[in-house]
Amino acid sequence: MSKFRGSLKKRLIRWIITTIGAAAVILISFLRYRSTGLNGYTESFMGGFQIGMFTAAALIAVWNIFIYSRALKSKEALRKLYIKETDERDEAIKNKVTYMGFWITIGALMVASVIVGFYSVLIFKTLLAVLAFMCITGLICKLYYYKIM
Repeated sequence: MSKFRGSLKKRLIRWIITTIGAAAVILISFLRYRSTGLNGYTESFMGGFQIGMFTAAALIAVWNIFIYSRALKSKEALRKLYIKETDERDEAIKNKVTYMGFWITIGALMVASVIVGFYSVLIFKTLLAVLAFMCITGLICKLYYYKIM
């Protein structure tokens, strides 16, 4: 359990750093909200997206800080968190969801690339780059995990 406690302390530090980073990006987004030189709608949309995305990241980080801090203070909470994180059924479900989600996303990007190719070359190339990145990343991960497992 002491090894798990050490792991939680490291994760807690990473979540604190994430919270600080997200807060900094939110602050910068507010300060630079009107300085992109784009039209009003695009500028507003981009600023709102950035602020919303990093606010969500900060909220997730704060939630994890709360959970990990509570677990580090109580042996019972630590034991429950350990059981929850090492549950084999949950791990199998997460692996299956990740696997299926990856292939569904690859398929959706392929279909979207074909459809958007009739309308915009720029978006087609962007989707193609994302598709290539996902395939290469999946291959690298697969080779890596075959080697270490």
